Amino acid sequence: MTTGLRQRYGQRGMALLITLVALLIITVLAVAATRTTSLQERMVANNYDQTLAFQAAESALQEAENYLDPNTTATLPSFANTNGLYTEADADSTPRWEDSNTVWLDASSDLGELVPTAPQYIIEYMGTWPDPPGCDQTTDVPADCLRDVYRITARSNAADRAQVMLQAIYWR
Repeated sequence: MTTGLRQRYGQRGMALLITLVALLIITVLAVAATRTTSLQERMVANNYDQTLAFQAAESALQEAENYLDPNTTATLPSFANTNGLYTEADADSTPRWEDSNTVWLDASSDLGELVPTAPQYIIEYMGTWPDPPGCDQTTDVPADCLRDVYRITARSNAADRAQVMLQAIYWR
């Protein structure tokens, strides 16, 4: 009879040990799931912020293209390296979008509270280029061969948010 009592008490100790190991495994799995969920939430928030910043920069780019559109603007102001309108850059100088002295134009598009600061843009006159390429290689250059070309740089750079910069070449 004493042998049966020992076996019953030995089994209770083993059940406690197995229960503790199972509880430890469940706890580790729960902590891992919580960390994964937290990481996914941060990734989704960053993706959302990046998308908003991209759309803001895209709206500034569109506004600059509308500004240059010959159907909506009769004449362009002088490109005098002020107020976001710049002449051709020197090839050896710092790109204007990296230069701290560059004056950016604020886009007028209202993006509401989602984007706390207005996206900005600059327009650079790049000279005249042949369109189509090679049209200026003939003896009789067509009148509409050379076209004015502009580089538009738009950015969305709200503090502590995703920052996006877009560039486009615009033929006029």
